[in-house]
Amino acid sequence: MITIDHDKIAQMYLSGKPIMEIAFEIGCSRSSVHNSINKQGLKKRVDQWSEQEVSILRAAYEQDPVAPIDLDEIAARIGRPRMSVALKASELGITGSNGIRTKYRDMSHLPAKKRVQLARRKTKTDEELKELKSKISKEAIAKNGHPRGMLGKNHSLEARENMSDTRIKAWKAIPKSRKQELLMKQLKSRLANQGTLVPNNREKTTWKAAWREIGGIKKYYRSRWEANYARYLEWMRSRGEIAKWEHEPETFWFSGVKRGTVSYLPDFRVTKNDGSIYYVEVKGWMDDRSKTKLKRMKKYHPYVVVELIDSKRYNTLKKQVSRIIKDWE
Repeated sequence: MITIDHDKIAQMYLSGKPIMEIAFEIGCSRSSVHNSINKQGLKKRVDQWSEQEVSILRAAYEQDPVAPIDLDEIAARIGRPRMSVALKASELGITGSNGIRTKYRDMSHLPAKKRVQLARRKTKTDEELKELKSKISKEAIAKNGHPRGMLGKNHSLEARENMSDTRIKAWKAIPKSRKQELLMKQLKSRLANQGTLVPNNREKTTWKAAWREIGGIKKYYRSRWEANYARYLEWMRSRGEIAKWEHEPETFWFSGVKRGTVSYLPDFRVTKNDGSIYYVEVKGWMDDRSKTKLKRMKKYHPYVVVELIDSKRYNTLKKQVSRIIKDWE
């Protein structure tokens, strides 16, 4: 059992020695030194810095106003704990509250999980955080290997089935209200990332979904009808009959809907020459889901005008303009 010399601790403490040095010389822990100081009723010591120490600290920060600061190296030169150096730098107004001047400090010595946590506090946007997390993960895997040893491997069929069953059970346990929130969040994320709620991997479909450049803008059109109507709108714009047209520019959400269709993305938004706006839906065949969307639009967005181009109207339009509009399919 270590015998603690309280008188020596008091003497060293009052002389200005750092707690860590006292603990090292006495041969005990820092907490033991703190307990001894508290039991003896010693007043909190004013941490006085000499002019030389302050000069060293300022010189270290002013040497390169951009490069990261190595607090450990500065602390070793001054002979003070890292935290003391960080607090003094903050007091002098030459750094942030934690002694870190640059956006990211050197975190290479920390575990990847801790580095991500610190990065989350420092980044300003989701893109910055995503980029930094990717960099941290790649560095950690390159240094330590894959955390679960699965790099380049595949799960067995049994393992995949077990994971699937677990996910299904977890989803069933979620309350309906929470499920609706998650679905709405997923849809909004898909819309923000892909620009559409409809997947683009439909190359094998019979209605010729593909990327097309119309009016100088390359967009993904999910059918020849949709692409042809875009050409028709561009033809109208070139003739001065409309001010402009846009393909899938806006999504309407049905707030309060708990089941089924929760949003609607019209094919086109058309701006007339007088500034008024209407929307166009090109639909050769109306399924139940499409009918529900239009019904809910009337209920939740009654002032929005949606013009339906069904097969009858499309074929009439085709007879009138298909021969005079370039690249009509």
